[in-house]
Amino acid sequence: MKNTNFLNACIIIFMLNLFTACSQEKEQLANNTNFNPPKNIQIKRTYAMSTDGIKTGKMEATRKVDLSKKRTLIKDEAKSLISFYEPSDTKSEETFWLGANGLEEYKGQFVNLNTNETFKNQFKLEGKTLHFESKSLKDSKLFKQKFIKGKDYHTATIYIDPTDREMTPGKEYNRNMLDVSFARTMKLKEKFLRMDKFTLGQYTFDCHVIYIDYGHLHGEVWLAKDELGWFLIYEKATATEGSFELVLDGYQKTKIN
Repeated sequence: MKNTNFLNACIIIFMLNLFTACSQEKEQLANNTNFNPPKNIQIKRTYAMSTDGIKTGKMEATRKVDLSKKRTLIKDEAKSLISFYEPSDTKSEETFWLGANGLEEYKGQFVNLNTNETFKNQFKLEGKTLHFESKSLKDSKLFKQKFIKGKDYHTATIYIDPTDREMTPGKEYNRNMLDVSFARTMKLKEKFLRMDKFTLGQYTFDCHVIYIDYGHLHGEVWLAKDELGWFLIYEKATATEGSFELVLDGYQKTKIN
């Protein structure tokens, strides 16, 4: 797949970015009575991506409460179209289910529109173990991954909860991160830089600004919180193949029944 490494880097960092601190224990989910997101709103976000100053893609994600799994979850459906100096290189469709302590379940499909090559990733988190499956047209692999609460990430998500782990300003932390595109655990360096503000139309968001580095990619992410949880505002990162930016350019709340 042409530009696969760079595409994976972009998808990984996007998924990491709003991306959730990791370990979720069943007893915590059962005992958390403060998780009561509003059921009457839907929030749509859109993002623009550029690579070395050239527009390379767009993303759209919509969140709302989902009661179909017999418990209260937030369902986030995201679609993206990413090009690397050629039209419509890759299309992705992802669905995330989030509970009281973060992401519980994920399904994603990535299609190279030039070759029609398709990859499907999915996982379900049970206690501290992530049951992860990656499929292509050629093979299917199963993985199990353990997480340490307050330390590790799983990155098949666009969620990070910066309040869910130790994060002293200016201190560098060594974490572990599951890279779902490569199906392996990678070392991650993380540092909380500052608080900042981001204004889009009528909305002004207080943002946690965090520096992350996991070898072939490093950069800065901005995270904010609304009624439905943490989400990505902005990122600027450099990968082996070049730099890119992802910025929130649309944010809309809608009342629903």
